[in-house]
Amino acid sequence: MDADKFQIATLDVREFKPEEITCKVENGKIKVSGLQRHESEEGFDSKEFRRCYNLPEGVDESSISTRIAEDGMLHVEALKKS
Repeated sequence: MDADKFQIATLDVREFKPEEITCKVENGKIKVSGLQRHESEEGFDSKEFRRCYNLPEGVDESSISTRIAEDGMLHVEALKKS
């Protein structure tokens, strides 16, 4: 990791599609959640997760980025304030 970046979180999201995952920044925290629903004749199944992380001191909130790597890991990163 670069000295000018923070690695805020890494999550295994292999079972979720990118459009099923949301990330929101609120009050010095980043909230990551995923919701998956499957309907069938018998009803529906759902799978959900929610995680909340405190942002490190000195993080530039406007620089927060997320990416899903080929191995299914979601990486949340941000730059340090200059």
